[in-house]
Amino acid sequence: MTDFGEIMAGVYNRRMVKGSVRVWEAAGPEINFEESVVKVKTPKSFAGGMLGQLAKGLVERIKNKPLAYESGLFSQQVTENLPNSVKR
Repeated sequence: MTDFGEIMAGVYNRRMVKGSVRVWEAAGPEINFEESVVKVKTPKSFAGGMLGQLAKGLVERIKNKPLAYESGLFSQQVTENLPNSVKR
């Protein structure tokens, strides 16, 4: 993973996981690609949005799993985009 972060600014919340993947065979070409998951949430209520963001962040940190949902989506995207075979 190359970028892993969260920005909480009032009614704007951005949660992001980015990374690159390298796959190779012993006698074949190397495949490189990048994936990213960016989730942006803008609640209608400033107070409700701020409290929701803080509560979610606190629960994730207590469980020691920050950005767990986004990391799961990142892993899913990577596995879905792996090629079935390498073109030679």
